[in-house]
Amino acid sequence: MPLRHPDDLLAHNCIVYSELARGNAWSFVAGPGAGASPGSVHTVRAAGNLQTNASEVIRASVLAGMGIGYAPLFLFEAELANGEVERLLPEWTVQDLPLHLVSPPQRRQSAKVRAFGDHLVATGI
Repeated sequence: MPLRHPDDLLAHNCIVYSELARGNAWSFVAGPGAGASPGSVHTVRAAGNLQTNASEVIRASVLAGMGIGYAPLFLFEAELANGEVERLLPEWTVQDLPLHLVSPPQRRQSAKVRAFGDHLVATGI
């Protein structure tokens, strides 16, 4: 049975990334067709038999069929394209997580680091 609402995750084994500031609280934003007011946020407490602080472990565990992961799509680009994994809850999006680029203040940034930072700003990441 397909997942239609974030609450449906409560009946599944979830792979929890322990380094999220929100812990196992997975937040979703309703989009058109979600069955909730568009833009409304719904949070569930994911539970499962695996918690990790490594995205590589989440990736490997999802690919091994061990559970559902809450992860950036880029971790599964090839597998999403070839159908090996599927994006669940397509009418919902996840809340944005902050991304920080930090470097020592006393050092001059290399051109590569500066270009990368400029790219992140320009793309809205």
